[in-house]
Amino acid sequence: MEPSHDRAVRGTTLLLVLALSAAKAGADDALLRAEAMTGNGTTVEAIPLERVRELPARYGRAGAVSGKGPGLPK
Repeated sequence: MEPSHDRAVRGTTLLLVLALSAAKAGADDALLRAEAMTGNGTTVEAIPLERVRELPARYGRAGAVSGKGPGLPK
């Protein structure tokens, strides 16, 4: 039988992993779904999604981004 302390540590670790995953997904979503914005005479363009889709192939991770998963709009 497993001591309760070990179960608590594993449960906390899982909770932290899930919280980090959710935070990353939120940041990815905010960055990749942003639109160009203009204010005070300055325009900031959105991240070009086509270039983002090219990055995995460029760095040997072909197939890592399908364009259909969460965080990367079609």
